[in-house]
Amino acid sequence: MSISMLANYSLETLGAKFCIDNSWPLMVSALDSMPDKKYYNTMDYGAADGGTSLELWRRVFQKLGHKDIYHIANDLPASDLMMLSKNLNRLSSEFESLVVFMQPGSFYKHVAPRASLNLGLAATTMHWLSRMPGKLTEHIQANKVDGIQRKAFRKQSLNDFNRLLDLRAWEFEVGGQFILVDLAQDEAGHLLGNNDKDRDMFDTLFDIWTELYKAGEISKGVFDNAAFQNYYRTEEDVWQVLNMPHHRESWTVQEMSTKITSCPYRSKFDLDGNASEFSEGLMKTIRSWSEQTFRTSIIEHGENLAAINRLFEELQKRILGDPYKYSMDYVHHYIRLIRR
Repeated sequence: MSISMLANYSLETLGAKFCIDNSWPLMVSALDSMPDKKYYNTMDYGAADGGTSLELWRRVFQKLGHKDIYHIANDLPASDLMMLSKNLNRLSSEFESLVVFMQPGSFYKHVAPRASLNLGLAATTMHWLSRMPGKLTEHIQANKVDGIQRKAFRKQSLNDFNRLLDLRAWEFEVGGQFILVDLAQDEAGHLLGNNDKDRDMFDTLFDIWTELYKAGEISKGVFDNAAFQNYYRTEEDVWQVLNMPHHRESWTVQEMSTKITSCPYRSKFDLDGNASEFSEGLMKTIRSWSEQTFRTSIIEHGENLAAINRLFEELQKRILGDPYKYSMDYVHHYIRLIRR
């Protein structure tokens, strides 16, 4: 399964920007507790096109003042690296002592030299898994199922989180600060697009996908093969990994909380009542990160990509037809770790 965001990702994901901006208090705590140095090395893991975190990093660099800063932005080679380059150059043009780099690769490998990083951010990115642990036959998202299939995804997620912390421990110097804004499932079972008030986003996508299969627009192979290569960890999941002895030796957990960020498109609609604008905006933000899952399944089976447009046209139609029943709230763990 291929993982990548669409072009213009940051333009279509206003909510992700708000979630990242909400990590500023953690960043302030991190910066205030870092030792004074002549230069700093910073990292943005899974930065996509760099637009959603641009304002946060601008504030970080402003707070660091005139220090020399080497900033790395990482994402997969299939992402919009051209736009990432443009956003990095925007930052470097604003700060004379800032030098920027791109690291096109998977964060499931080392992406920085050993003991080199002082500050890192991983926002709305490390819920993606390193591999598909199996197929989902009853849904397209693992947190929406029970039993053996969910257990396989949860096991993979815990193994991946363990691996990610090991990799990052190798990259951070002692005293380095690692901020995670991690898409999650809270104690009430809420997760991305599920708030108990509106129609569940993943259920809606799965329902439309099922209709396309029943209408003969996609084959059973395409239908069965489409599943998101991600898992939303609970707080219990996170602590299960963080409490492993080797992580307790490598990391100190300074802060951890679970927060819900309201869907900005729905909030605007509640104020202005513009259902047409709302339905288009919400559809586009969902499409920006979800399309690749469906597209990959279709391409792998050599079928017509027209079903992709049908999927998202129907999604927008449903939102427009009953706008007060749709939204995409975000659920995140906000975590601040210090390298020991």
